[in-house]
Amino acid sequence: MLNKVVVLLFTVACSYGTYSIMEELTLKHKTHKTANYFSIEDETIYAINFPCTINPVNDSTQTIPLNSELINSLAPSIPENCSVYFSKRRGLVVFESTYDWTQIALKSLFTNGKHQVKFTGIRELSYGKFNGHYTKNILVLRAPEVSKKISLLSFNIDRKASRSRIEISEDGSKVTDYYEKTDGQISYSSNMTKGNLATNADDQSTFSQFIPSSFDAYTFFELNYLTAIDSVFDACVLSKWIETGLLILKKNDKSIFIMDMKQGQRAIDNLNEVLGIEDTDENFRYLKNFKLTQTDNETTSEGYFITDIQNFVVLSKDKTLFDELGAEISLGNSLNKNQKKSNRVFSGLPKNVLYRSYEVNNSSSTISKAGEKWITTNYVREQDKLNIEEDQSKSYFSMNPSEKINSFYAYSGRGNTFLITASNKWIRFENGIRKWEKTFDKKVVAKPKLMEMSTEQNQDISILFEDEALIVDKDGRILNRFPTSGSVHPIRFRLRKKISFLIPNVNTMTVTDNDGQALSTYSFSSRILDMVLFKENGRKYVGVLCEKMLFIIDLEQKRTKRKFPLEDKHSLLNFSEKSVIISSDKNQTIDLNGNRSSVESPEGFDFKTAYVNSNNLELLFTKGNEIISMNSAGQFIGKKSINCTSIDHVVVYAKVNKPIQIGVLDGIENKIVLLSSNNFIELGEKRHGEKNLQLTTYDDRGISITTFLGDKLIQYTKF
Repeated sequence: MLNKVVVLLFTVACSYGTYSIMEELTLKHKTHKTANYFSIEDETIYAINFPCTINPVNDSTQTIPLNSELINSLAPSIPENCSVYFSKRRGLVVFESTYDWTQIALKSLFTNGKHQVKFTGIRELSYGKFNGHYTKNILVLRAPEVSKKISLLSFNIDRKASRSRIEISEDGSKVTDYYEKTDGQISYSSNMTKGNLATNADDQSTFSQFIPSSFDAYTFFELNYLTAIDSVFDACVLSKWIETGLLILKKNDKSIFIMDMKQGQRAIDNLNEVLGIEDTDENFRYLKNFKLTQTDNETTSEGYFITDIQNFVVLSKDKTLFDELGAEISLGNSLNKNQKKSNRVFSGLPKNVLYRSYEVNNSSSTISKAGEKWITTNYVREQDKLNIEEDQSKSYFSMNPSEKINSFYAYSGRGNTFLITASNKWIRFENGIRKWEKTFDKKVVAKPKLMEMSTEQNQDISILFEDEALIVDKDGRILNRFPTSGSVHPIRFRLRKKISFLIPNVNTMTVTDNDGQALSTYSFSSRILDMVLFKENGRKYVGVLCEKMLFIIDLEQKRTKRKFPLEDKHSLLNFSEKSVIISSDKNQTIDLNGNRSSVESPEGFDFKTAYVNSNNLELLFTKGNEIISMNSAGQFIGKKSINCTSIDHVVVYAKVNKPIQIGVLDGIENKIVLLSSNNFIELGEKRHGEKNLQLTTYDDRGISITTFLGDKLIQYTKF
């Protein structure tokens, strides 16, 4: 009997031992997968693969204080070959090493911790508020309330990633892998497709040659992807004519929408037919109450401006931004020519995408289709402040009155111009934005002129009609109104400390006060061509150039002091005391004292303009691409061949205490070249320009260069 009992007890013991061994072996097999220690209760799991090189717990990870305190205290002693997993919601941390854990290795791990590690059993330990056990290469630390139950959870991370985020739900797990790069951080995640017809598109090849490089944000949607997620766009008639997708550019919180059209499709023509819009001569339309996409939440306007440019359709609620894109395209300032900006938008990310976004803070993301999955890629770069500032500091303003410009005047500063259009409309732009406009029923007969006694802050201009002259301030207010005739502007000056005006008519000149009351009148034997105000021995004089005579009039004594007969036609070079008149055949000058000088320019050279340099008057002549300078006494100064085809227009920027710069307009290549007055050295880059040119002051930092761009004005800034 005793033997039977012994045998029974031995059998039970063996069975129990076998069961225990099997259980342990089974447990070891199960717990060897790190994922099995976590569950849906954790909501999110973070994996840090290189805790020795990055901060394991930072702003991008969310976990309970118990976990963060533990990990941050152990971080300095976590070995290089160890990954750390931790829960967002529960006190659960798992250390997965490439080598098996031993007590010696564990003591080294906890050596700098806030608590003392205690080994409480076989492969079991306690540390602070955590209980733990280790099996082969896995160390698990749990808070007392966390169950030891093994789950069936499964996920895969890239062990080469710096860190990973695993989001747990009833539908499974979503893994996002993050990679630390020298210039930022890139991440990848994936989820199953939603079964639509979207196919990856190469938005860089499609749009980058067309779109401007100056923008704050870039967002691209592939056509079928967008129609699946945006019911407004799906219902929009434009979506039926689109080839690849929709690109949205943002600048200064304003949006512009660009789509490539299918072969043979023109948006305006199609809309005219579908919506019953009356055709006009304008190259754009305004679509009132038009709905494009639910992504556009701007409320500044109720409709869109729309136009066709090449094989693209362009829409925007903001007319300034709308015009600017056209200017950029005309200038060739496309994204593909700005390598730095292009790299920030596209480099390090998939080429073919369903969706792409770029923000000015250097964060980019894409969604691409790969088999049955959508792969999301995010790239957050280190801030490149210099490059961002370059993008945000626009070097020009484009100003579009939407009709032909007859003449313009550029004020000082940036984007400040006064335009006169073919329909006799006056339009004032300030900082590149249309500020006001007025329409008159009579024609302007001369280019507007800046009035004397103007300041940088108060710049008044003279506008000439056939029967009167108006003096207008920057706000469009008419300050003075004088009856006049001809094409010579009034002159404003002080006479005995009171504001006065010289008002020219055909062959008379009237001196008036600020109210227009006549103080004196002068009659001449021929038509007035021009006038110049100057001082001589402290007294104020006016030089009046007529067809047959140059008169010098003492305004204080109200008499003609001297006069000089003229054999042929002359033009006035108006520089106050340094003024001269130059003959039509350009072979002589006459100063205000009647001194004549021969000016024999080389054969074929035409006079262009003049300027005062170091108290001397210099004359500029051109032929082809050559430019020469001579002084008013006929002495040769310099000559230069300019890197252009033809010199059609020359202007000079000459301000006190500022370097003299010469602007040359090439009418064949439509480009502007800036020169220094010293040996005609070329300054900086060439810029697009047409028809006319003006150089003005841009505070203390540089100059503004105003010219035509087709039917628009464009103003560059040179620092």
